[in-house]
Amino acid sequence: MKFRAHELAVRAALAAPSRRQFLNRLGAGFGTLGLTAALADAGRLSAAEALVPASPLAPRAPHFAPKAKRIIQLFMPGGPSQVDTFDYKPALAKNAGQRPALVDRKSLRNTKNGLMPSPFGFKQYGKCERWVSDIFPKVAEKVDDICFVHSMHTDIPEHAGAILMMNLGHIQPTRPSMGSWLVYGLGSENRNLPGFVSMSPRAQPRGTLANWGSAFLPGAYAGT
Repeated sequence: MKFRAHELAVRAALAAPSRRQFLNRLGAGFGTLGLTAALADAGRLSAAEALVPASPLAPRAPHFAPKAKRIIQLFMPGGPSQVDTFDYKPALAKNAGQRPALVDRKSLRNTKNGLMPSPFGFKQYGKCERWVSDIFPKVAEKVDDICFVHSMHTDIPEHAGAILMMNLGHIQPTRPSMGSWLVYGLGSENRNLPGFVSMSPRAQPRGTLANWGSAFLPGAYAGT
């Protein structure tokens, strides 16, 4: 009788638990994981007891005192031309319809009609006397608070390559994106949100995932 009772007890222990038992055990297990993390954050556990690995997104000290708190990059390929917005080029009007030797280059488009000046007027604004197109009168009032970069250039007049150059700094999709490098170097102060978020429209840019990928950096630094 004793052997029979022991056999029945073993079979009962090995039997599949009921749904209620399964949920009970599952909830208790995950609760201890959350408790361990909470105690570790409060400094109640030693490093050996916590067994919580260091986060790859933990904040890191920068090389110099930062001024910016966060970065929102609006990368809008296909927008208005720079010569119609903030890059005033009066020589275009001077050489309208002509092809000066300096710019007489082969391109992907028909440029036989020569240079075309901007149809918009330009005025100078602010203490910096920045030239701004008439299509941006309200933005022009804030030019002293805006940084304009006019030193970028390339010898590859092609859109896909330009997109990769802007986001990766390289013509080939084999380098980490700018956001990936920033998170790799600085980490994130928010443990509950990713440090690098990319929101792409339905029509993704050429180069697709490479524009917010991590390439040879660990996957934790890729854009979410």
